[in-house]
Amino acid sequence: MKNNTWHYFVFMVVIMMAFKVNALAGVYTGEIPGNTIIPIQENHVRLIKETIKIKDDVVNGLFTFKNTDEQEATVQMGFPFTQDTEPPLIRKDVIEVEVINKIFVVRINGKELEVSKKKISENIRSGIGSKYEYMYVWSVNFKPKEEKVVECIYGIRWATDITYPSGSSFTFITKPGALWKNNIEQAEFYIKLDDYISKLLRQKKIQLEIKPKGYKIINYQTIKWHFINWKPKEDISITVWEK
Repeated sequence: MKNNTWHYFVFMVVIMMAFKVNALAGVYTGEIPGNTIIPIQENHVRLIKETIKIKDDVVNGLFTFKNTDEQEATVQMGFPFTQDTEPPLIRKDVIEVEVINKIFVVRINGKELEVSKKKISENIRSGIGSKYEYMYVWSVNFKPKEEKVVECIYGIRWATDITYPSGSSFTFITKPGALWKNNIEQAEFYIKLDDYISKLLRQKKIQLEIKPKGYKIINYQTIKWHFINWKPKEDISITVWEK
């Protein structure tokens, strides 16, 4: 049975799954270890824009924050994950040299911030869901009315020897973004499909069940969502079906 490696995602989002083309038994489901940054405490800093791109097993997220207050502010931000979905080391063949052999990188204007790994308190878990166990945490300082773009880079991990069944699916978590005060003014997600999956889609040999609505598939290669005045209520998910 011939093995083919493929990436198909979603967040921003590239996904990689390895599969055997002729095997149709069993169903693979996966969850990308990523979601929108969450606030650790209430403050006047708002998330006004996010752009998530996933390509070649790396997630690149740009999050624009604004301090709506007339006073300076320091806000703690967190990135939650479970023990089983902690991001792997960033692959050296798909990302720039300075982030190789790191797990989770946070930068502002190219300057890397100090990130620590902490266990999630019961208070925070009650707001984001009990399944989350840990989070990466960092602090950002804002001047009055200041905007800052926080960049997060991390790898994603998929099975390296699984069959390709009709009904395989994955999920990119977005609902914790609703914890930020007010709606997100603009959010964009891009998923770059693997060339082989793109080919099967173009040949109409597979079809994708994609949620939520409002997406576009560009040239059979990239799945894109564009949200305005968005309060996420549904995670992004993709399921593959054989035609």
